[in-house]
Amino acid sequence: MSGRRHLGGAVLAALLLSGAQANACAFHGATIQGIFAAHPASLNVALATRNAIDAGLMPDFPKEADQRRAQLFMIQLAASQLVRKADHARAEGPEFSVLLVESGLWLRFNGVSGAIFHADPAPVDATTIVLADASFAALLASKVSPEQLIAAGALVAHGDTGDLAASEFVRLVGGFRGG
Repeated sequence: MSGRRHLGGAVLAALLLSGAQANACAFHGATIQGIFAAHPASLNVALATRNAIDAGLMPDFPKEADQRRAQLFMIQLAASQLVRKADHARAEGPEFSVLLVESGLWLRFNGVSGAIFHADPAPVDATTIVLADASFAALLASKVSPEQLIAAGALVAHGDTGDLAASEFVRLVGGFRGG
C-alpha cells in the first residue's frame, strides 16, 4: 500500500510538471486533466482530496469525459453565482482568494472592492483558501462539511488571516447553499 501511495504521488508530481502553465485555467477547455501547481499547498490538497475520495468521504468526478465537462461546467456556474452573491452581500471582512486546484480557477473576495470570478493568481504570501474542484462541488452539494474537508487536509487556509478567511468562506458557502 505504501508503494502504491508513493507511485500515486510520483504520477501526480509528473502531472504537475507536465507542460501545463500554472496560471492557465481548465475552464476554458472544460476538462480536468490534472492539477495546477498554482500555490505551494496545491499538491498536498490534491493528495488529501484523493485520499478523502478513496475513503468515501465525498464523490469523485465522473470518469467519462462528457460527464466530467458537465460537472466542471456546474462548478464554474456555482463559483460564478457564489462570487456574484458575495459581491452584493459583503460590506466588510477579510480579503482572501480561493484556488480550485484541478482547474486553476481563482476567486477573490474583498470587502471593499467586491468579489472577482476568474481572478489573477494571488501572491504566494496572500491569504488563500486552497481546495479541489471536487471538494468545492461536494461542499456546495452538502455532501461533505467544511470541518470534514479541513480535518482531511482537503481544504487549507494559508496566510496570516487564513483562519478568519476560512470562517468567512464557510459562511459564504453556507449562505449560498441556504438560498
